[in-house]
Amino acid sequence: MKILITGGLGFIGGRLGIHLFENGHEIVLGTRKNINPPVWLPAASMKMMDWESDDSLNEACLDIDLVIHAAGMNASDCELNPVAALNFNGNATSKILSAAVSNGVKTFFYLSSVHVYSSPLQGIIDENTIPANPHPYATSHLEGEKYVREAKDKGLINSTVLRLSNTYGAPTSPGVNCWKLLVNDLCMQAIIFKQLILSTSGKAHRNFITLSDVCTVIKEIIYKSESQILPQTLNIGNTHSSTLYEMAVLVQYRCEVILGFKPDILVNSDNSSQDNTSFDFKSLYSNLFANKIKNNIDGEMDELINFCKKYFGNNSSLIEVN
Repeated sequence: MKILITGGLGFIGGRLGIHLFENGHEIVLGTRKNINPPVWLPAASMKMMDWESDDSLNEACLDIDLVIHAAGMNASDCELNPVAALNFNGNATSKILSAAVSNGVKTFFYLSSVHVYSSPLQGIIDENTIPANPHPYATSHLEGEKYVREAKDKGLINSTVLRLSNTYGAPTSPGVNCWKLLVNDLCMQAIIFKQLILSTSGKAHRNFITLSDVCTVIKEIIYKSESQILPQTLNIGNTHSSTLYEMAVLVQYRCEVILGFKPDILVNSDNSSQDNTSFDFKSLYSNLFANKIKNNIDGEMDELINFCKKYFGNNSSLIEVN
């Protein structure tokens, strides 16, 4: 299958490209840049995408079987510029979806987020839960989701929204914008500062899933899409949730095991605005992928910690820490 991944040099897009290539697919990495294939996937084709040009997007979708739309603005950038967030996470999704339909692409996956549901996340959440998060990150993703659902309802394309829980893991390169993600941030802090700082009390619950599991699940969903119509929306997450503090403890333990030191954990007890008693992230369609989630926390964290040691151990200027 020939697969176009928009945001192909990004956090999820890069690792997903490698994983799908290793499983026999032909990969096209979509990016705003005019560059050669990256060293981590030299066999990929590159497609420069101008999001303001319909011709550019149509060319990107030519002879493509599946589009995985992984390009998008992160939460902090959305908060800083809600108009740009709506324009990209929303309107750009409409544009690439239209290009996919016009060029006869069979399947379209839109990578959205668990955070469309609420803030803070609490209670039992599945695909029938009505999204109610007013943050620009959530509302702009919901705008993009709307176009994906409309295309499916009209029978234009086999399109599905994939709402991912909090993903963590090593990116393909240190410049990838992923260092504000909790676990990635903590691993980087461990290397640079030798301590783990949480901006809250750490009592809030989140659902964390390894990047390896995300890639494996999407590979499985691709396989299932060839023989059946997928649901409009699919939640992808771990089988259980953890507190932020519990994840910090796991990072602390893995640092002790593989690096020989145990970073202190510092919490902000005054910031308890997102404390909650429970959060259970479920999928009504877990039969499609549940047995593929291995939850290899140690392996994923060890790879991430070693990645941070390699790139940030002697040169913290490589990354801006917030």
